[in-house]
Amino acid sequence: MSGNVRPETMERITTVELANAFIDEQVKELREQIGDKKVLLALSGGVDTRSVP
Repeated sequence: MSGNVRPETMERITTVELANAFIDEQVKELREQIGDKKVLLALSGGVDTRSVP
């Protein structure tokens, strides 16, 4: 079994409203953790870096 299994209690994001609510919640939590400090963020644009034949 894969380690990437969605927990039963996790709601699927199936609408724009749910996506926006998730984003708002995450931004709020990050702002609470970070405060007024600076952050260095590295973000990959790909889901999988392996080459596709």
